[in-house]
Amino acid sequence: MDTTSAPQIIEHINEPLNFTPFDVRWVPRSARFALMGQFPKATGAVRICEMDQGKLTKLVEKEWPVGVKCGTFAASPSYESRHLAIGDYGGRLTLFDVDRMDKPFFSVKAHDSIINAIDGCKGPGPVEVVTGSRDGSVKIWDPRTQDPVVCLEPVPEARAASAGVSVADCWAVAFGNAYNEIERVVAA
Repeated sequence: MDTTSAPQIIEHINEPLNFTPFDVRWVPRSARFALMGQFPKATGAVRICEMDQGKLTKLVEKEWPVGVKCGTFAASPSYESRHLAIGDYGGRLTLFDVDRMDKPFFSVKAHDSIINAIDGCKGPGPVEVVTGSRDGSVKIWDPRTQDPVVCLEPVPEARAASAGVSVADCWAVAFGNAYNEIERVVAA
């Protein structure tokens, strides 16, 4: 096979980490990115790094009480505001501005178990966040309220067990079709 015309991966920077990364997201319109993961002592890590002339600079690192599984910048109301939404092993959904990580502006116990997947939706209308969890549920959040606006849950375990069905994790979620203030589509 001729690989000269195939896509290539070019390594710009190689940096060791002191935690296990589970997710990485580019900060919109910048040379920065956010790493989310877990330290060996089972606490979470959120690190914001910047690439500058072949070097990597750690700008901010915040330790969480539990591991951080996933994150998205799709919950930002505009490209100028850089809001990172994260889901952690305790089932908590947290949103904060990456330029002011000292205090989150939204935090809620979203699920009974780990949040496996997260996505956001911006466009006409309010910003919304969708989360999927090990408990099998999918929830849609509006950061202006502390309760989910939509909650899709599997059959309760007692009924599922009697029907011979096990409750499956939700591993992936995605928002789409946000072309007006009321139209949203969620895939999970």
